[in-house]
Amino acid sequence: MHPASRTVYMTHTDSHMPLSSVAQKIESGREKGSWRKNEQAADYGTKRRLFKPTRTSQGSLDASPSFLFFTPPTSTALYFPSAFSLAIGNSKKHPVSTMAPTTASFDQIGYWSPNTASVDWCENNYVVTYYIAEFWNTISSLFIIMLGELGLYLCPTKERRFKVAFRTISVVGLGSTLFHGTLRHKMQLLDELPMIYAATALVFMCVETKHGPQGKWFPIGLATWLALTTVFVSITGGQVQFYTFQASFGILQCIIICYASILHRQQKLLILARTKNGQNDSSWLIQRSLGVYAFAVTIWLIDLHLCEFVNGVGPNSVLKWNPQFHAWWHVFSITGVYFSTLLIAFQHYVAKGLQPSVYLWKGFAPALTLDAAAVKKAAKFN
Repeated sequence: MHPASRTVYMTHTDSHMPLSSVAQKIESGREKGSWRKNEQAADYGTKRRLFKPTRTSQGSLDASPSFLFFTPPTSTALYFPSAFSLAIGNSKKHPVSTMAPTTASFDQIGYWSPNTASVDWCENNYVVTYYIAEFWNTISSLFIIMLGELGLYLCPTKERRFKVAFRTISVVGLGSTLFHGTLRHKMQLLDELPMIYAATALVFMCVETKHGPQGKWFPIGLATWLALTTVFVSITGGQVQFYTFQASFGILQCIIICYASILHRQQKLLILARTKNGQNDSSWLIQRSLGVYAFAVTIWLIDLHLCEFVNGVGPNSVLKWNPQFHAWWHVFSITGVYFSTLLIAFQHYVAKGLQPSVYLWKGFAPALTLDAAAVKKAAKFN
């Protein structure tokens, strides 16, 4: 999802594989002219040395070995491949991508190598299995799919807006699974773009709950904006793509939080007047949605900016094992989004004159319910 600042180089051993063979192996897997390259660390023996592949002005690939050395964390700027080959023994570094900051790479070559995504995360690649780049980030993405489908299944009314909201959450999970499993650029787009689509669906629900139906111009305007954003994010890369995605998604999140907070205050007295026990389930939902999501953002920032201290393998790590914060970001962030979607649906029902309440499905999954009379009244919204 987001560029950071770790630089990774190829490793090889001159006692197990000739340098020219390694260069040919890398060249065969490259896409010509592509600048989105996260070089993969490979251990071909016990003697680890630095292998730095670079592209010459004629488009061929040369490489130079030197003793293992890794550059310290830098800025979030994206680096480009060298335009000239390195002489044997030259120790000058030519980083080609930015990733979660660390002091050393323990990544491996895998089935989907080389990486073409513009970002890598703190989890080391292809460590658990040869076929999955980031194993724990991939597995945790399945939880996103499950929660999206569960939300749709438990929704008391099957209005189109709720189908779109929960189903786009599932699509986010699918894209996240493909992205972290492959670290390919196209799969990265399947992760990032559905996040914008899902947030836009919630914005649509918030605006119409607050101001009422807006006519055809509103969904057409949102669809046009989404189309332009999709094209721009797809054809750009590096910092341009990063800031475009971050700005779009961040603005949508701010709109959702503002509208949900305003609606909560406006409906508070109305909800208390309608309920027999004076309980406001809207407060329960908004507290948990904001609290859980804030915690998720915190661990996401730690994984992004403090990887070298929490990766469990580098010399600066204060932990003996990697807690996989980005995988936990998946779990907690989608839980916060799930609470937010329930909150927006709750406010939608209240605005329609219904009386929703929160219950725990099977004793653990929060869901909304309507009384029998309200269910009949809600049938016209299906």
